[in-house]
Amino acid sequence: MDLPTCGKCGVPLSLPAGCCAHCGEPITVCLPDPNALLRRTANDTDPNPTLPPETAANQDDATKVETLLRNIAGQSHFEERYDIRGLLAEGGMGQIFRAYDQILRREIAIKMTREDLRTRSSPAVRGQFLKEARVGGRLLHPNVLPVFDLGVNRSGHIYYTMRLVDGSSLRHCLSALDKAILTKLITFPLRKIIESFVGACHGVDYAHQNGVIHLDLKPDNILMSGFSEVFVIDWGLAKVDDVDDTEQLVDLYRQWSHASNTASNTGVFGGPIIGTLGYMTPEQAQGDFQSYDATTDVFGLGGILYAILYDQTPNQGRTDAEILRACMEPKRRGQLRKGILPQGQRVKQETLTAIESLEGLCLKALATNRAQRFQTVGAMIIELNEWLEATPGPPLGF
Repeated sequence: MDLPTCGKCGVPLSLPAGCCAHCGEPITVCLPDPNALLRRTANDTDPNPTLPPETAANQDDATKVETLLRNIAGQSHFEERYDIRGLLAEGGMGQIFRAYDQILRREIAIKMTREDLRTRSSPAVRGQFLKEARVGGRLLHPNVLPVFDLGVNRSGHIYYTMRLVDGSSLRHCLSALDKAILTKLITFPLRKIIESFVGACHGVDYAHQNGVIHLDLKPDNILMSGFSEVFVIDWGLAKVDDVDDTEQLVDLYRQWSHASNTASNTGVFGGPIIGTLGYMTPEQAQGDFQSYDATTDVFGLGGILYAILYDQTPNQGRTDAEILRACMEPKRRGQLRKGILPQGQRVKQETLTAIESLEGLCLKALATNRAQRFQTVGAMIIELNEWLEATPGPPLGF
């Protein structure tokens, strides 16, 4: 196999080197044309040969990426660079680890395929990892968790690295508040929670402007940090650039997902459905991919606000089929979460009026008729900010 050559003097390089041994040019400008990986000859004896150029040119994007990943696997420095320091979370297909980057000297989070060979070698799983990483890499916004890099280690595990955030999901924060557990991470009065919620709305609105619809918004997917930062996470079910991959997602989650609250099958309304049942929109329950748009995520954000106010999901039922039917039904006000109203004292009328106004905003976002919802997340943000400006101090509740 031909070695890469120096971009300045043309002398072959031996990677990894800090600079060209002949002219001293930094190696960052000595790297070869990225397409060089696809230009090996038929006589190449490399154990992971790539396809000739005329074949590679006809490959779809996923196959091209797989070709590149096979080539970089043997050159991976994953094991030397990252010190794995513990498991943070895991699912049916992947695991998230706390790790230390020994080059940049910082802690990060790494998501990688699970240890079993079936998961590691599955093109569907690897494609899902690629999708998640690309969305995180595309959405450069303060309210979206950033992805740093994607690669594959020498054992064949695909991975991507992210910013490590020490914090809790919105669901855990609300649960702790209900139990009167106060820490610096979760001492959020209602007003502060809504301010944080608006931050999440900004992240979703930015995603929409960049061709991404989340489709799985819920309190578990809003991450709160100790620095009062808010991040929208878990873009695995997202609709990206109007590409319909629901069938692949359905098959993928049928095979690997162990989460009982994630629907990924043919529902009672016909058509494949993806999302979380308790927060699912009517159009998702019907598997109507073409109708998924900004208003779909508006409904998801309304569901989060519903959980904040009433401590329950907007779609209720004893079985999956009942919850799916509830997706199609109009939403109503519920019993306010414990702690929203001041305890042991008379509640002022202005406080009740403010909460009623927020309830009305929530139900508008949750309209079963898409035309009656906020048509953009930006429009919802405007009304939330108006509510914050009009809400009397001191902060309400909690």
